[in-house]
Amino acid sequence: MATLFEHCQLLEQAIQNLKEAIRAEVQTHGGRMPIGDGREIVLTLQKRTTINFAANEQVLRQHLGPRFYECVKVRVGDLLKRVRDRAPEGEKDRAVAKLMEALADAGALTTKPMKYKLVLRRIKATNKKS
Repeated sequence: MATLFEHCQLLEQAIQNLKEAIRAEVQTHGGRMPIGDGREIVLTLQKRTTINFAANEQVLRQHLGPRFYECVKVRVGDLLKRVRDRAPEGEKDRAVAKLMEALADAGALTTKPMKYKLVLRRIKATNKKS
């Protein structure tokens, strides 16, 4: 099973590399590459819209009223990065722990399972004394 899993990882990387090579080739052809049979590979721009909360808080409040908070989400990784950036050297982990404890105490944290991720790792040796 471990060998199959390792092969899956190699295949995923190979597929990613192939996609990047195809993307580069299509880009050199101006973003469109006919492949025959009336089909073509096309580079399309995918967009993701984000809202700058700090610049637009009043607009959001005006249009949403009290339900405004239902739409606001904070990414934990972004939040913890900002806390670490502000904390003095040697205090970064303590600042993060303090914030997470305060958020937990306030009932502000919700943890829900997303999906299982397969991970291949070495089994840690246990120190058993007889």
